[in-house]
Amino acid sequence: MRPEKALLCVLFAALLSSCASLNVPREPSQALPAAESAFGRSIQAQAAPHAGRSGFRLLSDSSEAFAARAELIRNAQRSLDLQYYIVQDGISTRLLVSELLKAADRGVRVRILLDDLTSDGQVQTIATLAAHPQIQIRLFNPLELGRGTGVTRAMGRLFNLSQQHRRMHNKLWLADSSAAIVGGRNLGDEYFDAQPKLNFTDIDLLGVGPVAEQLGHSFDQYWNSALSTPIDELVSSQPTANDLAKTRAQLQASLDESHRQNQALYQQLKAYQTDPRLDLWRSELIWAWNQALWDAPSKVLAKGEPDP
Repeated sequence: MRPEKALLCVLFAALLSSCASLNVPREPSQALPAAESAFGRSIQAQAAPHAGRSGFRLLSDSSEAFAARAELIRNAQRSLDLQYYIVQDGISTRLLVSELLKAADRGVRVRILLDDLTSDGQVQTIATLAAHPQIQIRLFNPLELGRGTGVTRAMGRLFNLSQQHRRMHNKLWLADSSAAIVGGRNLGDEYFDAQPKLNFTDIDLLGVGPVAEQLGHSFDQYWNSALSTPIDELVSSQPTANDLAKTRAQLQASLDESHRQNQALYQQLKAYQTDPRLDLWRSELIWAWNQALWDAPSKVLAKGEPDP
């Protein structure tokens, strides 16, 4: 057999061997009721005088947007539901992951739904977090072909260009079905004023009360969709508790190194520990009627919003 034909055979075999079925039955789960946590009950008590209205506050400042996410993790007692299109590595993401692991350690159920593009080259690392018994991770609309290597991944996309451009652009950060952050920010240093070489701006909205419960129902639709695949079905080997322990040690070491290299940035990002602002933001809420609108997962697939 000629060398080029042998190479094609190897690549084709790799494509087939890395296929993942989207027809495996999924175990459904639902957003946990707000009333099951003291944090949720405090939000309900705050919302009660407003007769069905929800409370809102803009998060236009990047540092506030980061702190709000970290503080919601710290306040969550029962559940955290995260849904994102892009998650980039960096000090801000690593700090949030560290807080998510601490929340899982204290018994908070963490569900993370990511668009498949976020997993490029990172699926094994991301899957390691799901080795924690309290953390579940799913990928939306994953390409079945060629997940083993960068080359076969590219070939898989060529074989299915229509699916490649059908992505989930949602951004949601939900704590105890009570307080949510939605808006334009994905997860990455440029979104939180943690990338000195970029001048980047975006905006989010903090919403509490009924709107958060509505957003929880939206998350459930995506999470339980046949298009959302548990990440452990897409890895070559299942991460273990030892793998998670190693990842946690590496994460802490990287944060310690970031602290040494740029103390000012590190302290800026960790201000939520020494100067929490969530109670202040709750006192500044604007209460208004609302209806959370979203497309069902099947409509997202049909619309096929192109990547930016």
